[in-house]
Amino acid sequence: MYQSLSDKDFLNLIFTSEDRLGIDYVEEAKTRRSFVVPFLCDVVSKESNYGFRDKRFWGVIHATYILGILGDPSTVDALILASKFSHTYEIDWIWDAVPECYCRLGKDIIPRLRSHIEGLKSSDYDSFVDEILGLWNFWEDYPEERQGIEEFLLEVLKDPETDRVTRSNLIADFAQLGRTDLKPLFEDFFERGEVDLDTLGRKDLDNFFDGRIEPATLRYNLENFYSAEEIETRQKRWEEEDEQEEGSVEDFILENFSRIPRNDPCPCGSGKKFKKCHLPWAEQERIRQKEGKALEKEQERMGVAIFAERRAETELRRFLTRKGQTGLFSELKAKVLEVIKAPSRELAVKGPLAYFEPTLSKISFNDKKEGEEFMTLLTEYFDALATQHPGAHKN
Repeated sequence: MYQSLSDKDFLNLIFTSEDRLGIDYVEEAKTRRSFVVPFLCDVVSKESNYGFRDKRFWGVIHATYILGILGDPSTVDALILASKFSHTYEIDWIWDAVPECYCRLGKDIIPRLRSHIEGLKSSDYDSFVDEILGLWNFWEDYPEERQGIEEFLLEVLKDPETDRVTRSNLIADFAQLGRTDLKPLFEDFFERGEVDLDTLGRKDLDNFFDGRIEPATLRYNLENFYSAEEIETRQKRWEEEDEQEEGSVEDFILENFSRIPRNDPCPCGSGKKFKKCHLPWAEQERIRQKEGKALEKEQERMGVAIFAERRAETELRRFLTRKGQTGLFSELKAKVLEVIKAPSRELAVKGPLAYFEPTLSKISFNDKKEGEEFMTLLTEYFDALATQHPGAHKN
């Protein structure tokens, strides 16, 4: 089918065939490797190829997958750029596949992945998450490389310059491996406020340690992406999504509920009056949606409060670490909860600071400014916890 096409026409199909290229295309690409590899590297290396509003972005998806299947080690830098741009433009088809693509290039690229991670460890986690996952894939496939990979990632984890989100994810990775010998180290990071609690809470860590031992790999069957069955499945999914976007009679009724007279024909076309057809359903559905929105709003409020609590806890821990009083946090938290739950009359008589005085007396502030900084952090933490307890004292 493809043999009669020129190299140019053959490769341009990655842009024009959307997600319908089959395994026969991949097999032909293998026979044209010398021309295909540099072309595909050029495709994934140009950021402009990722931002198309039409479906030409399938070109970079195909280029990434086929480079992984061809397994040429010289393409590692191009795949690193594919990883970067896929996160920028949120093309999950690519970032799901890149760690597997790295593994297909062979273990000789491990030093390149390590240098990339080393150079970006203080940056946003998305900048090199695929490279970390790629190393874990190598860990799984090459037992002789395991010690070196673990030692490298552990050094990244320990480095003070490493971003807290990255450190948190690496802690989770090692916990998944069952490295209980590292638990004291991880606890120390938690105590010093050097873990991002939105990424990894203490309960999350315990769950990882208690769960099944497995590496934090991300495997992907690149060839299966081009199978006839997988292509058909994707096509059906696109069609279903298009139908959902077009809306339905029920959506129209709910959107225009107050403008449809009860005695008019029902918009569904049944021939019945609206009151005898979809009106009862619409009334119940509106009640259900209203209740759902109220629940969603409450969940959102709680989510904001939990986020604020974790952020304030981290800052409090970091402050206490600077003062050499890391262990005081649990005592402060207990006092906060005591004030939150205290009877109103008792709180009015004693005043909130009376509850904290025994703990605060253990902290030596250098000056008034430092004391005010601490009280601001404590107040933020107090308010975040209080928001999560109905009827609690606030401010």
